Amino acid sequence: MTLFPEFSGRIMCTGMALYGTDRISPLEAYRAGHEFFSEMSVGITTAGYTRYIEVAGERDVELVEVPFDELKSLIESGVATDFRIYNNSGGHVPWLASFGYNTPSFGGFFSIDAQLDVQLADNAGKLTDCIKRIATSLHASYGIAYEAPKMTSAFYYAAGTNLAKLKPYENPSAFGKEVPGGSYGAARYQESMLRMVYPINVINDRHLNIVVGGVPLKEWIVAEDSRGSLQPIGNDLWLWLVPEAAVDSINQLCGEAGILISWKPQAVQRAGRKLP
Repeated sequence: MTLFPEFSGRIMCTGMALYGTDRISPLEAYRAGHEFFSEMSVGITTAGYTRYIEVAGERDVELVEVPFDELKSLIESGVATDFRIYNNSGGHVPWLASFGYNTPSFGGFFSIDAQLDVQLADNAGKLTDCIKRIATSLHASYGIAYEAPKMTSAFYYAAGTNLAKLKPYENPSAFGKEVPGGSYGAARYQESMLRMVYPINVINDRHLNIVVGGVPLKEWIVAEDSRGSLQPIGNDLWLWLVPEAAVDSINQLCGEAGILISWKPQAVQRAGRKLP
């Protein structure tokens, strides 16, 4: 299913994803979506829910747009499970902001994703507070926030589809193979590995025991100020904030330690042979 056409314009926008959300209900996610829009000071223009349809004798998936208030009734009645809330005003392509709740019901996996048409640095404080509250209240197991060049990239990146990647040292297909669902991935990002390292990371107690350089990740992070800050946020979750200037070097260190799902070593540029 393609929710929207690819957009060729360059937009620096922010993406967020929460994983391991199988313990929450669609109604709880609906409330979290409302909180996201309120916290980010963006109005909700409409919503939609996912359903199966028959097209030329074959089963397909479509997103049915409904008013935001009506979506709540559809969730409560059991008609809607997977859904998306968004603001599509002002000519933004495909939207100004979006919040989606995903389950395996339509070929996906348990996750929450959100996108906002602003640079991460412009709203880092608000987004950090928001992801902390939502992750802890919904008992997510892992969360990330990142900046992408455009909305579609931020959207696809959260799900690990369309070969979306943020860094040149990232394997764009690795995470998609790791998620549960059609590929029957091991979902190691929930406890024994990280997808990558981002400016904002929500990790759990099990992640802190991952070994980096011979020591647990928790000890490794706090050993040097350049590795960012680590703070408990409740429900066995921790917030790891990494300075933007240190993201690349920390990814390299963690990637070489073998704890990143999507990291790949960069090809070494060989010097050309000199002619005699």
